[in-house]
Amino acid sequence: MTKTAYPKKKKTEPVKKESKPDLEKVVAEAVLSRLGRPEGLVEVRAINVFGDSWRVNVVCEDGQYSNKYPDCFFLTVSPDGEILSSNPEIKRKYDD
Repeated sequence: MTKTAYPKKKKTEPVKKESKPDLEKVVAEAVLSRLGRPEGLVEVRAINVFGDSWRVNVVCEDGQYSNKYPDCFFLTVSPDGEILSSNPEIKRKYDD
């Protein structure tokens, strides 16, 4: 049986990704700046559903062992994190 000589692979440098802003954080902050900060705020979850479509859930405390979702939005967002459209419309609801 003969051995087959395979060419050695060249080592390549890893591809560096462009540094993008953390869009989840940018979108969440944009929603809070329009909506205001609700009492008992736990977190704002910004989830990229696909492409430029996002779902944002505002999570607040509701008693000792549970949370509630007083506000949820479906958004269209630009690559920079700017809110282009919202369903339902984000209106000022809370004082900061």
